[in-house]
Amino acid sequence: MWVGGGTIVAMMLLTTADVALRWLLNSPIPGTFELMEFMMAGAVFLGLAYVERINGHISIDFLAKRFSPATHRIIRIISSLLALVVFGVITWKTGENAYTAWRIGDYSLGAIQLPTWPARSAVPLGTGMLCVRLLAQTVEDLTSIVLRPVAR
Repeated sequence: MWVGGGTIVAMMLLTTADVALRWLLNSPIPGTFELMEFMMAGAVFLGLAYVERINGHISIDFLAKRFSPATHRIIRIISSLLALVVFGVITWKTGENAYTAWRIGDYSLGAIQLPTWPARSAVPLGTGMLCVRLLAQTVEDLTSIVLRPVAR
């Protein structure tokens, strides 16, 4: 959460400084556009696991409310496992992409040349942390079903 929020604050400050310098001195900060693109990846992806932990993602629960808590947990396990597969593939493929960018020394084209691998690494890092969180959540839900108290 702090990394994503801090990145957004840094983006806000950079944009404010860029606009102020453009207006006051007719001299914007070179590379602001490229930095914003790179920082956006961190702002979006590095907070995914935290939002999942606090159950902050948008969910449609009008049907789930009609089910028992045990059925609701089973639905959550299934959806977590499906999300784990999808985000696992995303982590793997974007990780390959970030590694390739690092290996070949890929740089952005623009006012200033920046290496692309740090921004590309934010995606697999964020989705990888989400995968760990989804796995932990699935284990918690399975444990709560298996170890639930027996009704008498």
